Amino acid sequence: MSKKIVVLTANGAQGSAIARSVVARGHRALALTRSGRGPLAGVSYDTAYLTDVDALSRAFAGADAVVFTSALDYRTGARERMAEAVVAAAERAGAGRLVLNTAGQVFEGYDRPVSAVLRRVREIVLGGRTPAVIL
Repeated sequence: MSKKIVVLTANGAQGSAIARSVVARGHRALALTRSGRGPLAGVSYDTAYLTDVDALSRAFAGADAVVFTSALDYRTGARERMAEAVVAAAERAGAGRLVLNTAGQVFEGYDRPVSAVLRRVREIVLGGRTPAVIL
């Protein structure tokens, strides 16, 4: 049975690889990008900003899973705001599962700024009501 998998940041290196893998396994991939366009064959595209809960909720409707690769945004609080919006939208839409790809190693017990941000993003995702897994 084909599943609907929503892939966020699908125009990036990791997101596009995830979207290709979803399609290769016979599932429907919906990629959300700022432009609503992308280069991958077999992938549907729609427009949504990672902080727009309403647009994300519409896109997540009927999704078996939402794959969220943490965007490379170094503005203070940006990644956390994105995670909060994605979690809220997944809950509102009743998405089956939320998958967070941290896109890198999260160092525990280190005071590295990126690791601290990724730990907060992970806590936001795991603190939501949608079942979640962290990669």
